[in-house]
Amino acid sequence: MAGASVFSDMDAGTLEALRRQFIEDKLWLEKNIDELRKTYLDRFVAVKNKNIIGSSTDMRKLVESLREQNIPPNNIVIEYIPATDYIWVL
Repeated sequence: MAGASVFSDMDAGTLEALRRQFIEDKLWLEKNIDELRKTYLDRFVAVKNKNIIGSSTDMRKLVESLREQNIPPNNIVIEYIPATDYIWVL
């Protein structure tokens, strides 16, 4: 069905496990950002299970690479690694 969510066929337990893993990966990335800058400065990185599974200066190319590896990009953390942290004032 066009427009259906990729999560619509998942049971609640699977969705909760994905949510928890996403949060853990996001926290791992934040905790290790200074070390990651040494290798991935000004790049987008894909994180799954607390590991960098891909990187690129172009987010579209990174997502394409993940799909070619049969890794759904909507199930993982994709983040840009800037030279410094930014504080957003809204």
